[in-house]
Amino acid sequence: MAILKTERSKIVFTSAISAIVIAALTWFVFFYQTGLLAEMTDAVQKEKLDSFVKQEKSDKIFKLKKEFDEIDVQKKEMDGMLPAKDNMVPVLRFLEKISSDATCSIKVEAVDISKLKIGPVAKTTKKQAQDEEDDTKTKNSAASQKKT
Repeated sequence: MAILKTERSKIVFTSAISAIVIAALTWFVFFYQTGLLAEMTDAVQKEKLDSFVKQEKSDKIFKLKKEFDEIDVQKKEMDGMLPAKDNMVPVLRFLEKISSDATCSIKVEAVDISKLKIGPVAKTTKKQAQDEEDDTKTKNSAASQKKT
């Protein structure tokens, strides 16, 4: 039973075609699965990142709650240090009396808080600071010369 040349070529041709088809399917499945694997990896990384962000937010909220409790305690302490609204007039009179006894003057004025501008403090240059210091020194020396 000798295989004829034509039969042998058919077997080789069929085997070659089968190998090419199997290789093509393997290549397709591999790259298709690689794409799915990449998508799954991205999804897992995104989920980990979201979990990390949620954990950080949770930690910050916990710290803020703790600080809020501390601030509440400090607020009560500061409220205890400041005079009540009803006692402000006697306190101001007491300060005026102290200033008049010390031959000083004190001026207390009411201020509308809504008109008060709160912003960053302007930085002074070294030259401005030196000029202000020189002006203060000259005023102090002039005041001491008048006393003598």
